[in-house]
Amino acid sequence: MTAAENLLLRVIQLNTSDLQQSWLLKKSEEIGDNDNQALLYQAFGQIPSKTNKAVIKISELDEALLDMLIPGLKINHWQTDRLCRVWFLSQLKSDNKEAYLSSIKDLFFYAELNELVSLYSALIFFEYPYEWVSQAVEGIRSNMGDVLEAIIYDNPYPANYLDIDAWNQLVCKTFFTNKNIMRLWGLGKRANRALSVILIDYANERLSAKRSINPYVLRLVAAFMTAKACTLMEKLLNGESNIEATAAVLVCMQTNYLPAKRLLLKYPAVKEKLAVDNLTWNNLTKQYYVLQ
Repeated sequence: MTAAENLLLRVIQLNTSDLQQSWLLKKSEEIGDNDNQALLYQAFGQIPSKTNKAVIKISELDEALLDMLIPGLKINHWQTDRLCRVWFLSQLKSDNKEAYLSSIKDLFFYAELNELVSLYSALIFFEYPYEWVSQAVEGIRSNMGDVLEAIIYDNPYPANYLDIDAWNQLVCKTFFTNKNIMRLWGLGKRANRALSVILIDYANERLSAKRSINPYVLRLVAAFMTAKACTLMEKLLNGESNIEATAAVLVCMQTNYLPAKRLLLKYPAVKEKLAVDNLTWNNLTKQYYVLQ
């Protein structure tokens, strides 16, 4: 087992009874010894009834250690059965690539909702990580909110392995469905010009329809400013939303685009308010979500 898998097992041991642990370990060993697909599918389905569905308890130390081992992964909101399923999947033998991929793809094909949530949560633990990109894209296109959240929330797989088109699709889907964008890991390192063009059009559409704009939309534009984006910032600075005006100031402060820098001279009051309130992208976006 890897260090991360050992850590998951330790958290499992702290959140399950001896009997529940014994069953899980026994099933994992049986499947490892026999390479029996029917047994795999049966055990995977039985895990909730053989363990429990309580939200796990994890120490701050273990949370920090997990983040060191797999940056971006957070499990403190998981239920125990989800954790057990993810660990169980991480123990599957992968020597025979074809059999390994086939077994897990079959699990995806036949899974019900909660099983899908566990499978998508386990993507970062699967061997042959690029083999799962098309499966991740299928999940992104899904209309199942729980599945989408399993991919978006505290899951480092998308930022590490999705190609630029799939990543941009995920970011846009997060905004379109009003999921918490702050829990999508890797936004900074995966920011790109193509995404900024899409988001500027999206922001302009929302502005025209008199609908609010998530501040993180603007954050992802700051490094790729254009005349069109600068025009949008000025509209927001002249608009009725304090959150959007403040976000526009943050963009103008963080960009190297000179026309945007000049906008700051025209709206000193908003810039001063930002300094006084010590506003950041995160607390500005939290304000946005409270008002939704």
